Amino acid sequence: MKEFRVFFSAGEVSGDISASEVISELVKLGIKCYGIGGPRMRKSGMISITDTDESVKSSVGFTESLKYVFPKLFLLRKVSKYLKENKPDLVFLIDNQGFNIPLAKISKKLGVRVYYYFPPMVSVWGENTKYKVAKYCDKILCTFKEDYEIYRQVSDGAVFVGLPLLDRIQKNYSSKDEYLKFFDPSKKRILLLFGSREQEIKTLTLPILETVKKILFGETPLKPNDYEFYTVISHPIFKEYVLRSIEFMGLKDKIKVFDNVMDYALYDVCDVAISSSGTITLELALLEKPVIVVYKVSKITFEIGKRLVRKQYISLPNLLLNEKVYPELLQDQVNWKVISENLEVVLDDKVKEEIRKKLYRLKVEYRPGAVDRIVEEIRSEAPLIK
Repeated sequence: MKEFRVFFSAGEVSGDISASEVISELVKLGIKCYGIGGPRMRKSGMISITDTDESVKSSVGFTESLKYVFPKLFLLRKVSKYLKENKPDLVFLIDNQGFNIPLAKISKKLGVRVYYYFPPMVSVWGENTKYKVAKYCDKILCTFKEDYEIYRQVSDGAVFVGLPLLDRIQKNYSSKDEYLKFFDPSKKRILLLFGSREQEIKTLTLPILETVKKILFGETPLKPNDYEFYTVISHPIFKEYVLRSIEFMGLKDKIKVFDNVMDYALYDVCDVAISSSGTITLELALLEKPVIVVYKVSKITFEIGKRLVRKQYISLPNLLLNEKVYPELLQDQVNWKVISENLEVVLDDKVKEEIRKKLYRLKVEYRPGAVDRIVEEIRSEAPLIK
């Protein structure tokens, strides 16, 4: 019997995680998985056609993307050549629209069926996006309800699979006691998340650390002895930069540093998080954690983005709830004074409880089982697989 082969393409840390969950289930069924992505995809059983980790080669913005233009074009040519010489039964794309929409077009020309998981949010990127995705993709696996309602208008292949994060958190949650032993129970714990892209690490780490320094040195209304700080490194490649930044700011013994273990109990011990915008904010929302969202891009990107992006929010929880549940600090607002002022507000018990009530709506509106639904869709392409 001819083996069924799926080619995967992911280009971000979150995409690497989401793809790995699907790959691990497909491998159990005897489906061969090839592609490009990150270490979790390889560990789950994907055979990579490159020696590079594509999960850390992504950016947000126009000028920010320039350094990746030629490497991505080279990679696209390499993938195109591979697909022509090793035609798969299915191409499975995850997010990363700048690379994956052109790849979808190439795959379609080769006569390969294309699935798109975490397709671009039309409400953010505009109407033209849905037509491009619908034109080149046979199945559009929507994780958000609003996206599903939009894509189903232009494609019979739109499927609402739901949020994989619900299952992910449940499967990767040990015990809060495993981590609470590292902290003083009399103090509130503030989680610092600098991002999962190089541009985020380099633009957000120092302003967040400066906020910590100002708090600990008594230069804000927050009492220094009331708080403990910790961070979780999003990817090993960023660890050295973060550690050097912590030492540079004179905070070496003031911030606990954890490697990126896939255990949401570690995130759940925090009282409040200061975080880069990204998938992590939605994961924290599902844990009902208050978050101060911070983000910076170049001035050119920001001005262009204001004209192109259709929504007034940037963080996924705010977008999905269509409400400013989390404070969002952008550009020049990403400084210790504004961050600490917002932190003071969010740390109030009444405010935290109000935020939790609003976040609970996400759990009510979304259902677990996303990966199982995706696997069933792929199995429908390979009826001989049991």
